[in-house]
Amino acid sequence: METLKARENSIRKAEPLDAKAIVEVHFETWLDAYLPLVEGLTPELVHQHFAKRGTFEDRVRICADRIAHPIENRSQFVHVSSDSGEIDGFILAGDS
Repeated sequence: METLKARENSIRKAEPLDAKAIVEVHFETWLDAYLPLVEGLTPELVHQHFAKRGTFEDRVRICADRIAHPIENRSQFVHVSSDSGEIDGFILAGDS
């Protein structure tokens, strides 16, 4: 029987410099989650969908700005998970 070793992840408050990794994780997890579920969905269509919301650089800038300057009077936070120093997940939570 194979023994699985637990990963050692750390969770910390996100910093503006994490924005690029957060945007990358968001896109990759979106692909992983929805490609198998939606018939006819291709990576190209997903790229087109995301492109309508701005360039990759635009999205990184917006993400970094939201981390650096949270919306006033809203309970909102962004945390990242990292394995060996590389960001592999994130959570954005707060009031809607």
